[in-house]
Amino acid sequence: MFTSSVFESNYKGSDDVWRNTAFNTGFVTNILGGKEFKMGKKGLMGIDTKIAYAGGQPFTPFNIQASEAAGYVVFKENEAYSETNDAYLRWDFKFSYTRNGKKATQKWYIDFQNVTNRKNIYIKTLNPKTGTTDVINQIGFFPNVNYQVTF
Repeated sequence: MFTSSVFESNYKGSDDVWRNTAFNTGFVTNILGGKEFKMGKKGLMGIDTKIAYAGGQPFTPFNIQASEAAGYVVFKENEAYSETNDAYLRWDFKFSYTRNGKKATQKWYIDFQNVTNRKNIYIKTLNPKTGTTDVINQIGFFPNVNYQVTF
């Protein structure tokens, strides 16, 4: 399956100026695929993948001088959501085995999340005492092993 959206998300402030919203990434694209294979009479082996790609998330820049003077983070409100992070990219890949029983179904799977280990930005931070900025990234590569029982 392939989905893609191109969009613009803006708002008009009380100062009559149109600005981006926090959601104005411009585009989102997803590619999903999967296949199941019979394994004997009661088993299924599955392979699934998902790739997500989106424009960078807008953010409001820090007013570093005002933050240092105030001792807490101050934003440039007149420049709300005027800057953007790098584009977002994530690729997940999953292997699963399902066994159907008379009273319950069991499923084992390993889900490799963010297989490219891309450092997607979660949030930018500012230390108002030193004026230094930093970035906190979303989760990197993460293998997720699961067992599920359905009655």
